[in-house]
Amino acid sequence: MSPTINWRQTQTIPALGLGCWAIGGPYWADAIPLGLGKTDDDTALEALKTALDCGIAYFDVADVYGAGHAEELLGKALTGRNDVVIATKFGHKFDETSKQVQGRATSAADIREAVHNSLRRLKREKIDLYELHLEGLKADEADQIADTLDSLVDDGKIGQYGWVTDLSTDVQHWAELSHFAAVQHEFNLLNPASELRDICTKQSLISICRAPFAMGLLSHQINHANSFGDADSLPEHLAHYLHGDDPQARLAKIHDLLRTDGRTIAQGALGWIWATDKNALPIPGFRTSDHVKENAKALEFGPLPIDVVKELNALT
Repeated sequence: MSPTINWRQTQTIPALGLGCWAIGGPYWADAIPLGLGKTDDDTALEALKTALDCGIAYFDVADVYGAGHAEELLGKALTGRNDVVIATKFGHKFDETSKQVQGRATSAADIREAVHNSLRRLKREKIDLYELHLEGLKADEADQIADTLDSLVDDGKIGQYGWVTDLSTDVQHWAELSHFAAVQHEFNLLNPASELRDICTKQSLISICRAPFAMGLLSHQINHANSFGDADSLPEHLAHYLHGDDPQARLAKIHDLLRTDGRTIAQGALGWIWATDKNALPIPGFRTSDHVKENAKALEFGPLPIDVVKELNALT
């Protein structure tokens, strides 16, 4: 059976969304690039159309992605589609012309201005899920932000709100708030995020899964043979995912198991998430229609068999 999510008791949607960072294009913090690089808008819009054709109904973006450009693309692609769920994030000031990030935006005035601008770019009257895009906040600042978000719910500008964080202490700040609906955090086979997911389950929060492919380790983008040559270990920026002896040999075994029943590696990685947590909504990134089609096909395969999941868990 194709995995689904009951979205806050309002509608049932496929348990697969799209993360829209990659289509936003370039933006910077001074000279530091924060986007994936130059993108093609026609290709992105075609990919979004493909997602709708495949039944995808959750789209996760941020106002800062491409300094507003990713939201504008979603606004074009989803005009008139009130049957989909749109989530966007706030917390950063930026200039849409220079595409420079200019600091934090957490005051009540900043947040209200950010909502107004996101609604304009998205061509919506309400944002379904509004996500705080900063982590590690002090309790008093988190409380003040929540007060502003509650007022935006009352005003009909947003439906619910969430927090993008990998810190359980952040989630505890808002855990009892009635409009706090979801936590976006990293969750994949190589980072199961057990503590955070337990909190989400206890508090009836949806786990929106960032980085379901572990920076490419759980997709065709990276494999032990063509990416690392004869090296005994993984590159430094990936080493935290696989500790212990023979990480490359274990990664090869992981890839083989993820291909169970004809899946691609990425489809198997999504199947592991669905088999592990029925409250999970993975949001893989994309740039082309082919990316979208491959990920959407995973819904047809569904969760991995439990015996395969146990074998995979033993390798991590």
